[in-house]
Amino acid sequence: MDQDLVLARTLLGAILAAVEDSFPDLGWGVGVLRAPIGPLVMVTSTEGRGWLPPGLFLPAEVFVPWRWDDRFGPAGREMMAPFESNPDPARTLAAFGLLADGLGLGRIAAVASSSAISDGVHAVLGNDAATEGNVRAAECTVDLSVPGVGLVDRLGMAGSDESLRRAVEVPESEIRTVCLELARVTDARVRSTTPAAGFTANHAGRQRVLDALYADLPVPSDWWEQAAPDMVESPESAHGTVFDRRAYEILLLLASGTPDRRILRDVLYAYDQIIEHPQFSATPEPAPVIGGSPISVGAVGRRETPPPIVELSRAIAGVGSPDERGRV
Repeated sequence: MDQDLVLARTLLGAILAAVEDSFPDLGWGVGVLRAPIGPLVMVTSTEGRGWLPPGLFLPAEVFVPWRWDDRFGPAGREMMAPFESNPDPARTLAAFGLLADGLGLGRIAAVASSSAISDGVHAVLGNDAATEGNVRAAECTVDLSVPGVGLVDRLGMAGSDESLRRAVEVPESEIRTVCLELARVTDARVRSTTPAAGFTANHAGRQRVLDALYADLPVPSDWWEQAAPDMVESPESAHGTVFDRRAYEILLLLASGTPDRRILRDVLYAYDQIIEHPQFSATPEPAPVIGGSPISVGAVGRRETPPPIVELSRAIAGVGSPDERGRV
């Protein structure tokens, strides 16, 4: 069997074994990209821009393709935007592969997906790429649900340089304060992007939970229910709903125990998922405001329907600047 596909399938099976029970609605895809510097292994989920759940530790050599924004350029980012929260991870990886190939960064050699591989994806990848769909959780010699040699957490995998620095430099005595401030800033930024007509009960509920956490008071279960983000979203609200889920996730992390460095790293990752988003980062900084249930992924919508892969392949030519081509 194709060794690239064996690698992709094995890693995907190990990921599913680590997170499937906690996040059963989350879809996954793993691809192997043959680049000038050698094989590159990429992973994405069906939530947002390849969101990774807490408690997942991946080999340091793996990368999340959404982190290649700077190499894809504005046109490439615009091309990939409709694939955020796409329920077909193989299709998303195929689109990334086409974009990477057009920029001279590498060519897809294998794709493994927790969902079926569509005929459209097969047609675009052609005979040069090995594929396998409907991959299930499988035991692996490495347990990806616990830290280990050569494994990194989600912040190490896809965090910003600034957040990685803060995760190390924040003194132990200030971790709780910093986590609360990150929760406050995140909540304010998310609410600042919501039109007054779209302000919902969960925004008010989230503020009430945040106030209780600031005061170090217990949070009643019905407050969590009121703060929970909507799981059904329209294409127009897809980004906002994903942002709401990340803001809610930070509150859940803070309520899961006394904030320590592990929780700080998870909070920083969720914070980055909002602040580092290309569309969200363009919004103005809001004025400061002072102020357990499992994390649910739920049904995920999209800003618009992703274009057919074949159409995307025709549009690849010319994406990115000449300096970006061939650079890894």
